[in-house]
Amino acid sequence: MGSSALSTLLPLLTGALALIQVQAGFHSLQFFATVTSQPGLREPAFIFVGFVDDSQFLCYNNQGESQRMEPRALWVRQMGPEYWEQQTRTVKDIAKNSRVNLKEAMDVYNHSGNGDSAAQITLSKWEEAGVAEQRRSYLTGECVESLRTYLEIGKETLLGAVPPKAHVTHHPRPEGDSILRCWALGFYPADITLIWQLDEEDQTQDMDLVETRPAGDGTFQKWAAVVAPSGEEQRYTCHVHHEALTQPLVLRWDPPKPTIPIMGITVGLVLFGVVFTGAVAAIVKRKSRGEYPSESLERKQRPSLSITSPKAFLQLSTS
Repeated sequence: MGSSALSTLLPLLTGALALIQVQAGFHSLQFFATVTSQPGLREPAFIFVGFVDDSQFLCYNNQGESQRMEPRALWVRQMGPEYWEQQTRTVKDIAKNSRVNLKEAMDVYNHSGNGDSAAQITLSKWEEAGVAEQRRSYLTGECVESLRTYLEIGKETLLGAVPPKAHVTHHPRPEGDSILRCWALGFYPADITLIWQLDEEDQTQDMDLVETRPAGDGTFQKWAAVVAPSGEEQRYTCHVHHEALTQPLVLRWDPPKPTIPIMGITVGLVLFGVVFTGAVAAIVKRKSRGEYPSESLERKQRPSLSITSPKAFLQLSTS
């Protein structure tokens, strides 16, 4: 089947046009319906998902255990039982129609042997049945009102912007160089830009960049990586741009800082205690034997044991 025929047939096979999008300002409501027939399945598999902007908020899978429309966002959980009952009935009707559409499309294709002809025949049947007019009415009416309702219910999440939390990780490679990976986590909405620079020059051609992914809590995550020669990691900076940031984040990899060994301080204090104790013992022993000269000479030769001595010793040990 040719690519033009495939692009025409796929929306017909979904039963819900695969994508329904309504713009209200900068917001959109989208639904994706997919029906597939595979050997061994009692009935075709059907999956239906809904998105407000970039956030999935509901899902139905006829191969799942619940056989019900299920929430995929915290804000939509506050909808009452009547809402979920209605959504489940509606999506099961869509699944039924999708199975019929799939069978008809496959029958037409098998009969004609030509994908373009099959698509045109199926499209003509839809037009005769008034499907296009029904969906046009839905898009300009109920769909818009549903989007407004969802934006009102989930406004704290859907109408707000959450800045990313960003950091850089360092991963040495056997080749001797290193991978620097810049992470952006927990941001909303999904639109974000990560750029690595070397000495303030963009490295977009040399970056490994993954698609933005949902984090499962209504926010998104993304990372961009670049290979840096050993010892030159500090020349690389990661620049993060997001609408929730007042200015872009600029990050470098920070090598781990050496820590002061606490054992060295402890040993120093113990040695000081031994030396101090030995000095006192020697003084007492010499006094007991009458070996000290006059009081004036004693004051000149006696070591100073002021309260500041431990501080001076401790500073010497930790420097």
